[in-house]
Amino acid sequence: MFTPDTVLDKSYYAETLPPEITDEIIGKTVFPGIKDSGKKADAIVCLGCPSANKVRVPHAVKLFFDGRAERIVFSGGVYRDGECEAERMKEQALLLGVPEEAILLDKLSFTTADNMLGSLLELSRTVGLKDIHSLIIVTADFHMPRALLLAEKFIPDFIEVIPSPAKSPVDEKTWVGSAYEDIVRGEFRGMYYCSDIKGGYGWWSESRVFNGTEKK
Repeated sequence: MFTPDTVLDKSYYAETLPPEITDEIIGKTVFPGIKDSGKKADAIVCLGCPSANKVRVPHAVKLFFDGRAERIVFSGGVYRDGECEAERMKEQALLLGVPEEAILLDKLSFTTADNMLGSLLELSRTVGLKDIHSLIIVTADFHMPRALLLAEKFIPDFIEVIPSPAKSPVDEKTWVGSAYEDIVRGEFRGMYYCSDIKGGYGWWSESRVFNGTEKK
């Protein structure tokens, strides 16, 4: 059984929220308007999910062909139909024209926290972390706030983290009642309940999350 992607121990994860947490607060937290600065980096890290080939991979590939980085790390070790997410993303990237020598695979990661650690391990083994000074993180816009909080926790301070969110079909105003509603609520709960409970990381801060604070 895989560890949940929201917290490291499901026993600390509640399905409900306090009544003072409104949909407006959830929307602002999950969609804080994080922007891509346009900076170049030493690598692009594309985080996996079941639908990564639809939005995240094309977004990462565009960044590659725009000259933002010379390599892409596809991160995801969850197996579906006998193939892991990283392998599926690589196949899609090859179809979109990315040369195989520019692709690295992290096939160990089951969670977003793993994505950060597994990508660093792959870069350390293949490139050497002494040559990695910056990373572009690619994931869905609704996943980016939590991904950045995990990057802050697990990526060393000497590596700059540059977010490049892939646009989803919903936003702060339209997520309620959409096919993404449960996902958005889950992203919020993942940040909220990792605050002051046993086993949590102490991330929660309305001001930090609302303004899209980056690691640097």
